Amino acid sequence: MNEEEKQSLENKIKELEGLAEDLHEQFAQSFFHCMQLLTSIASLREFYYDSSHSRFVSEKSVEVAKKLGMNEADVYEVQAAGLLHDIGKLGFKDGLLAKFPNEMKESEYKQYATHPVIGKQILDKNPSLKTISEIVHQHHEKIDGSGFPNHLMGKEINPAAAIICVVDTYHNMIAKRPSSKPNSPLVSSLVIGSNSYLESTNTRFATAMNYLHSKSGNLFDTKVIEVFTDIIKAERQSLGKRVLMRVAIDKLSPGMVIAESYYSSFGLLIASQGETITEEMKRSLFKLSEVGEVPSRILVMK
Repeated sequence: MNEEEKQSLENKIKELEGLAEDLHEQFAQSFFHCMQLLTSIASLREFYYDSSHSRFVSEKSVEVAKKLGMNEADVYEVQAAGLLHDIGKLGFKDGLLAKFPNEMKESEYKQYATHPVIGKQILDKNPSLKTISEIVHQHHEKIDGSGFPNHLMGKEINPAAAIICVVDTYHNMIAKRPSSKPNSPLVSSLVIGSNSYLESTNTRFATAMNYLHSKSGNLFDTKVIEVFTDIIKAERQSLGKRVLMRVAIDKLSPGMVIAESYYSSFGLLIASQGETITEEMKRSLFKLSEVGEVPSRILVMK
C-alpha cells in the first residue's frame, strides 16, 4: 500500500469514527429526552408527598451507589431506575396512592403490589431500558423473600434494587402525608429556618431510621443501611448549620437547600423543601422563572 492509499484509508477511518461519534451523541440525546419525558410523567402522581419522591429516591440512591463503589454505568442505572421506580402507579386511583400499605384493603394492596410489574411492562417497550426495567421490577423485593412481586431472596436481588428499596422505604416514612390529611403538608410551607425544619421532621426521622435498622439483615441489605444512614445523618447535621436567605434564581448555587416548597400554577411540585439544588435543578428553575411559574427570588438555606 503506497502513501496515497494509506492516507485515503486513514481519512475514511476518521470519517467513520466521526459518524459513529455523531450517532452515539444522537442516541444519547434521544435516550436523555426519553428519560426526561418518563420522569415528568411519573412525577405527576406525587401529589401525596411533601417533596419530590422520585427525585429524592434517585439522588440518594446514587449517593449510596457511589459510596458502595459502583462503576459509572451502574450508578447511571441506579439514577434512572430511582426516577422511574413508581412509573407503574400511573393508572392508580388517587385514594389508593394516598394510603400507606398497612392502611389498604386486601384488594387495594393486591393492586398496589402490581406496580413493579406494570413499571417493567412500560419500560420493556424500549430495549435500551432493559436493565433499568429489571431494577424497577425488583425494587420491592426483600432479602428474606417476603417482598414482591417474585419473592426474590438475598443475592437474587439486583444490588441497585436493594439500594432503591431502602431509600424508597425511608422517604415514604418521612415525607408521605397521612391519608387522613391528604392536602396538609407535614412541614409548613411558610418561611422557616433550618432548625425548625429539622425539628418538624425529627419524630418521623427517628421512626424511619429505627425501622430500617431493626430490619437490617432481614428485609434490607445491611451495608446499604449503614451507608445510607451515614449520608442522611451527615445531611441533617449540615442543615442545622445553614443560614436562611432569599436568593435570585440566577444566583443559585449547587449545594444550597430549598427552604420552602414551590408549586406550578396547576399544582405540580417544582421544588420541595429540604431538597439540595443541583446544576440541573438550577437550569429548570431559571426556565420556569422566565414564564412566571416560580418567583424570581426563592428561599434557600446556605
